[in-house]
Amino acid sequence: LKVYQDLEDAESVIATAIQLVVLYRNQGDWEETRKYAEQCLQLAFQTNNEYQISRAYRNYANYLYYVGNWDGAHLQYDKALEFAQSSNIPHVV
Repeated sequence: LKVYQDLEDAESVIATAIQLVVLYRNQGDWEETRKYAEQCLQLAFQTNNEYQISRAYRNYANYLYYVGNWDGAHLQYDKALEFAQSSNIPHVV
């Protein structure tokens, strides 16, 4: 992650952070999961890439789902779908 940050490669930073979200989620480390899920959202909005924003919302929603915040997860899934649909990438929706 640090290498991509040093290279200022935003797309790779987001992709790596998403993988860290999945890794920590699978390990049940909810604090690290939350940290990287929030970082993904922040980075995705900085890139203004609707596809990456959609992925970041989906991963944040997954985190909320796993910690039992159903309403929060539902809201984030709705946002992920909204950005996925506006990204116009056929395989996303």
